[in-house]
Amino acid sequence: MPTIHLLANTIANQIAAGEVIERPANVVKELLENSLDARASRINIQFSSGGTNLISISDNGIGMDAVDALQCFNTHATSKLQTFRDLQHLKSFGFRGEALPSIASVAQVTLVTRTQDQELGTRVEIDGELKPKQMPCACNVGTTIIVKHLFYNLPVRRTFLKSEYTENAHIIDCVRLYAVAYPQIQLELKQDASLIFSSSPCSTIEQRIHEIWPKQNAKTWIPLQYESKIGSLSGVISTPGAGETSSQAIRIFLNQRPIAQSAFSRAILEGYQGFIPPQLFPSVFLFLTLPPNTFDVNVHPMKKEVRFKQEAAVHSLIIDAIRKTLTDHQSASVSIQSVPMPPKPNAPEPSVDAKPKPTQSVDIARWVSNPVAKNPTQPQSVASVSNPRRDQQTPTVQPPMVETPVFPLKLITVWQNRYAFFDESPILVILDCKGAQMRIWYERIVRLLKKEQVGPLQTLLYPYVFSLDGPQAIAFAEAIDYLNLRKVCLAKALPTGQFQIDAIPQWLPLEQIQLFVHQTSHALIEWGQMQSIERQLNPLLLKLVQQQKFQEVTTAEQVKSICEELKTCSNYVTTPNGSSIWNRLPPQELLKG
Repeated sequence: MPTIHLLANTIANQIAAGEVIERPANVVKELLENSLDARASRINIQFSSGGTNLISISDNGIGMDAVDALQCFNTHATSKLQTFRDLQHLKSFGFRGEALPSIASVAQVTLVTRTQDQELGTRVEIDGELKPKQMPCACNVGTTIIVKHLFYNLPVRRTFLKSEYTENAHIIDCVRLYAVAYPQIQLELKQDASLIFSSSPCSTIEQRIHEIWPKQNAKTWIPLQYESKIGSLSGVISTPGAGETSSQAIRIFLNQRPIAQSAFSRAILEGYQGFIPPQLFPSVFLFLTLPPNTFDVNVHPMKKEVRFKQEAAVHSLIIDAIRKTLTDHQSASVSIQSVPMPPKPNAPEPSVDAKPKPTQSVDIARWVSNPVAKNPTQPQSVASVSNPRRDQQTPTVQPPMVETPVFPLKLITVWQNRYAFFDESPILVILDCKGAQMRIWYERIVRLLKKEQVGPLQTLLYPYVFSLDGPQAIAFAEAIDYLNLRKVCLAKALPTGQFQIDAIPQWLPLEQIQLFVHQTSHALIEWGQMQSIERQLNPLLLKLVQQQKFQEVTTAEQVKSICEELKTCSNYVTTPNGSSIWNRLPPQELLKG
């Protein structure tokens, strides 16, 4: 007796529904994409009870005639594809023909639609396994789909749903993403009778964001626009130092399609490295535009995953675009141009006030040019304030006051041998001198790495011999010639299957060789080649910069020297780990306590 048989259409559709319709938000996504594909300029969405009781989406798109209105509920019925070659040039959302029949198999669905050239529209009602009912009706041009009692015939599926609050949040977030992706569309979202948001057509992404996101989440956005040979990037990103506690603040779109690509999220975080503290996530709306034949969205029914022909190149594109945008912006809390500079030659020396007031401040650029201040026998307020033991030995003498400062910033004092306080009346500006020195050290090494010149090598007294397993060993063996050519290190493969390193960069401590090998081999496995020495060794640099011992700052000359070196850095706003180098305290902040 034969044991193989064909599944009934109803069962097949319910199985497909398990892949396509994971939760009510997926229903909203599929129907919303259909409205966008129908060239709608106005879309109204309503839901209740987390989308399980009601989901209704109305649009003013091109609509369907009576034949298409019934045909669209058949499995794999689509207007988007004719031949297999069309898959390589997709510009639409829905093309698999699974969504509507899958939804209709697990819910009660009503469709009302009309085209521009029809006097009457069509109404189709589908209730699970029952035969569809079709009838003419009066309606506006466009399509309305009402989904009621989702999973009513599969109660076990409802047990996998989260709370109503959580399901509501998923629906709202889904609609917001498409609203941002299509700011030219008029969108309205309601929960029961409550209006979540209503946004008229917007001319910019920033305008749409401010309309549909809560005010407390609004950021000062930096516009991003970047072109390359493989594609382009646009959107808005948050300023350095501003961040969220959740990775949901990262939103990525591929040809206006929201995607969740973990590799690209990592690229965004890598691009922000050094501009934001590691425990925070940037707010990003990033729109990636690529030719349709360079990626495949047809690898999963819900189109969650996307495969790319050149994923490593796209990864690098994202990193380069973000870093260039952040570097060009340099949204520092204090302009580096107002940092004290060396005094001009033959500048007139300020006169010394015999009885300076304790609260007087000084223009650092002119103070350090004062012979009195330079004389080691004369006490300096910066050194005395930052060194309590010296305070006990000599009385505190304030530096002379300059009535007309040459530069906007005037040094007040240095605290705890680390923090320089400047007067930018009425703002108090604080410079983290250690953080600035970390940034200076880091960028010196990075400049070498960008030139693919890791720096002078130090020969090891005893060669470092190590073993790698599987893919790491293969990748490292293939990269040895490249590493030696670029003087990243001097390495060779041994007949025993092990590897040996004879020389390493001078700035690399001996105890960090193992980490150096790990970071290099890991990067080679992930990308198959050394995409960028600077990028691949960055985790190592971030660890090393924390281990450096920087000089304590006690004099105005030291502060001036740090400021001048900091000015040469591409990023003078944050430390390599993303903490702020400059901080501004307005009077209202100082008076809080």
